Amino acid sequence: FGYSALKSVTIEEGVRWIGDSAFNYCGGLESIVIPKSVVRVGTKAFNNTNYRAYVYYGGSESDWTNVVIENDNDWNSPSVSYFRRYYYSETQPTTSGMYWRYVSGVPAIW
Repeated sequence: FGYSALKSVTIEEGVRWIGDSAFNYCGGLESIVIPKSVVRVGTKAFNNTNYRAYVYYGGSESDWTNVVIENDNDWNSPSVSYFRRYYYSETQPTTSGMYWRYVSGVPAIW
């Protein structure tokens, strides 16, 4: 619990669940890479973090709707401005939206 020096997190592909309170009180968190393999985000997994952090999700926006978000997480609420969430696109998108890709191994917004 609580590691304010943690600035970024990259969760490896194959991880299926982000546990309850996994990054609770990590107030310095600026970016989070979540692979498409994640199917569940536990209760308060990112509670008391930097709610303006960039979240780079490895799947599409429709994939994200299948991720189970446990209680106390506002990630799926369209009325909440927490977390700037981007969806992966290997090629430049032809529609507007929030998309990202890797540039030299680092997440970059299209």
